[in-house]
Amino acid sequence: MTVSQYEVRFSELARYAPWMVPTDRERIRRFVDGLIYPIRILMARERILSHTFEDAVDIARDIEADRRQEREEREAKRPRGSDSFSGAPSRSQFQQSMGSSYRPHQSARSEYRG
Repeated sequence: MTVSQYEVRFSELARYAPWMVPTDRERIRRFVDGLIYPIRILMARERILSHTFEDAVDIARDIEADRRQEREEREAKRPRGSDSFSGAPSRSQFQQSMGSSYRPHQSARSEYRG
């Protein structure tokens, strides 16, 4: 759920329970408490500094946009496609390429029962 979607739902519910958000300060506190953890942490000081509910919502949207941009930039830096290095095949991939009857040889040391 995006911050905008959450704000719409929060406002709808606040209309049905106005006694739970009697002041803008309480409305901000409850709104911030319902945000996802990474945004909630960054909004901690907004509980104190935001003068209006709308300010708090705008700041939460800005944080969400910044996080989205960071994620997109990180994903854009990741190599993609068949020409990129994908590492060595896993053991299960190697065994599949050798056939289902492939069994690794035991070393001579493990066979000796002297």
